[in-house]
Amino acid sequence: MKILVSLFLVLFVCGCSPFEIRENLVGMSISDMKRLDNEIFSQKIKSDNITATYGDISKFLKNKNAGLLKQEDKKYFMVFDNFNQMYPFCINTTKVAIHLTQEEKGIINIDIASRNHDLGEYVATEVFGMLGVKIETPKPNVEQDLKDEQPSENASKLKNEKIAKEKKERPKIKKQDSETKNKKQESKDKKRSVETKNNWEPKNRS
Repeated sequence: MKILVSLFLVLFVCGCSPFEIRENLVGMSISDMKRLDNEIFSQKIKSDNITATYGDISKFLKNKNAGLLKQEDKKYFMVFDNFNQMYPFCINTTKVAIHLTQEEKGIINIDIASRNHDLGEYVATEVFGMLGVKIETPKPNVEQDLKDEQPSENASKLKNEKIAKEKKERPKIKKQDSETKNKKQESKDKKRSVETKNNWEPKNRS
């Protein structure tokens, strides 16, 4: 008991959050993983055998010298650490959680998350690549949310076309106004000329 209290105090002094302290004491859970929503890399694959996919991922990471810390086979959830051999930019205690769910018949969703964003992205890229998913870089959920908030490509294209059309038509309107103004001025000048001529015509002498 004293050892646990001492460990708790050390972690608290080091600035760990309550969730991180609990993770270090009893291990990461699925609920802990969901709290890392902005750091979750998700991918759907076509497969009817979630158990086989779960086993393939576990075997793949073990062959990469990752350490299996925790696994819940019935929930298809597992946590690994010791990634510093395959990814030298992290410490060996940094954890990566992986959770598989059967979305619908023939579709499996895979979530991969870590408090170290770069490590999570690296492991996700390796795992999805092993499963034959051709992607350049997996995108975390937050980027997808931001993408949904941005205007669509078609909307931007239509807006640009509208602006270009207005710019193209604007000179024509000015030109028409100028021509109308010139015609009115010519009419006034012509009328003034006639009036001036009439005023200067010599009167008939009696």
